Amino acid sequence: MLVGQLFANRISAFFGLDVLVSSAVLLVFMRVEGRLLRMRRRWIPMAALCAVELAWRCRCFSIFANARWKDYQEQLKQYRRSGLD
Repeated sequence: MLVGQLFANRISAFFGLDVLVSSAVLLVFMRVEGRLLRMRRRWIPMAALCAVELAWRCRCFSIFANARWKDYQEQLKQYRRSGLD
């Protein structure tokens, strides 16, 4: 019933496809970027993919990725200070 109402007319079909495509793109991005940053708890933003709106999912992933990126930058600074460069 929900799918039938979602694709009842052109405007609602556009909205539905927009949400589905955006979610698929965000899922791929979260998997690739999370793996590159070796993020812990990658499953939280991915679980949010099924539960909440797109803006919150992006924000949730951004918070985790930003924290991991800061850790990575700090490790890089320590590595450069150690003279093993």
